[in-house]
Amino acid sequence: MTRPGDDAPLSEEQIHEYVERCATENRWAFEGWLRGERHLDGDPIEPDLNPTEIRAECLWRVRLWLGDLLVEEHVAPAPSAERYADLTRRRIEGLPRRRLTCEPVHP
Repeated sequence: MTRPGDDAPLSEEQIHEYVERCATENRWAFEGWLRGERHLDGDPIEPDLNPTEIRAECLWRVRLWLGDLLVEEHVAPAPSAERYADLTRRRIEGLPRRRLTCEPVHP
């Protein structure tokens, strides 16, 4: 597996080293990303899925705001966006002036 901009695939030793540097709760997704098995949000990469086959009206934009500052933005099909929003809500619980918005992406 090569990451964009890399000339050679990562060795098992390199993958292990990078995963060890990652926050414990994110290691499962990060290791999958390094191996080319998962997106960074943890969703599996669908090798047979052609992005042009996903209809735009099925996509949702999830945004995390702290006050007026946009911190994160995630665009995905509805089921993935819903999972992402649920995980993000739990992650930001207790933060002051937090806001999570979910809206459909229009073509």
